[in-house]
Amino acid sequence: MRSKSGIYSFRWNVRVDNPSYNPLASSSKPYKYKQLKVSLRTRQRLHAASYALYLYREISSFHNPSIEQIKATFNSFVSSVFAKKEAVFLSSVDIDKALEDLAFKSRRDYRACWESFLRLYPSICTHEIKAAHIEQWKLSQSISVKSKGKTVSPTTLKKKLRLLSSCFNRASVPCEAEWFQLSKNEARATSKASSTKAKRAFSEKELKELLKLTYEFKADGYVGNGWRYYLPRMAILTGCRLNELAQMRVGDVDLVSAQPHLDINDDHEDKTLKNDSSKRTVPVAPDLKALLEPLVHQRAKDERLFPSLTYSKDNGYNSKPSKWFSVLCREKLKLQGVSFHSFRHYAITKLFNEAVSEELIGSLMGHSIGKLTTGKVYMSGFTYMNKLEAIRKLSVGLVL
Repeated sequence: MRSKSGIYSFRWNVRVDNPSYNPLASSSKPYKYKQLKVSLRTRQRLHAASYALYLYREISSFHNPSIEQIKATFNSFVSSVFAKKEAVFLSSVDIDKALEDLAFKSRRDYRACWESFLRLYPSICTHEIKAAHIEQWKLSQSISVKSKGKTVSPTTLKKKLRLLSSCFNRASVPCEAEWFQLSKNEARATSKASSTKAKRAFSEKELKELLKLTYEFKADGYVGNGWRYYLPRMAILTGCRLNELAQMRVGDVDLVSAQPHLDINDDHEDKTLKNDSSKRTVPVAPDLKALLEPLVHQRAKDERLFPSLTYSKDNGYNSKPSKWFSVLCREKLKLQGVSFHSFRHYAITKLFNEAVSEELIGSLMGHSIGKLTTGKVYMSGFTYMNKLEAIRKLSVGLVL
């Protein structure tokens, strides 16, 4: 049961003798029910359900439990669950340890949301956090941005709520999933914003134009602006993310073994991956092999594939190529709704249209389990030849 203040309680009806029982009165019964109650001291439904299940099992172990037995069970429950419970300040939680499996850039974003909540509630204990605190934090995010002369978009707010929720769950801070949901109005605004800002795949006509514009940089090879020629073609033929390609070493390109492949890894300090599933090998089809052979010829394995790209701790090697391709698409090709990531969208769409299974696409693209394009979990263990046959389909119809 839940009180008006939102605190859950557990109730149990026990049958007791009726002292006013009159056997001559038809409406009189020899027994009556007495209700015993104990507070579960929580407003969180899942915690309350767990406590209630525990009490139910304890009391059910008795045959015709008496009032004394039920009260003793209640007292034991309170002393064991609540008496020794110590207050844990949110500021004392080791959030870095909770986020240690994430890439640096992701940790930075998660930690920013966590710290913004701590700035608002520096002395709060973990068990004191309620939905109202999250609502106030949402408001503070809007106020903070407005103070800089900007407005926070519903899409950004939704992302921040997801990050804060993930921080709480990773750090085992008691919370409810519904606390981190947008209101109906906010959700509608997010849906509208997403529909207008979502990046799309390149069409084959757009790709041909883009390939023509970048062909002039082929002469630079691996120095200078040669990456402007190589990166889009590598992305088309593999579907890899920009940073996965921009951070590669020469040794990550295997063109001489029986199974030529690209090794997508984070084996150096300056290399990061989106998630564990991103670590993979991608077969090298003939068109890609022909493209890469002059790029890696007689170069040291530990040398960076594109040494002219600069590194930043926040964005890896992304910044320079990402900005350049965005300007190229927007100003020279007059394209809307595209970015370098549209190469990846193109590859995925192409494989779907070529009837490649969703599971195999997930394996090639390094999608995290449970986050495949349609939300399904994909299978691992595809053979090299299965993957190669699929990758070959990406070069069909294109002159690189």
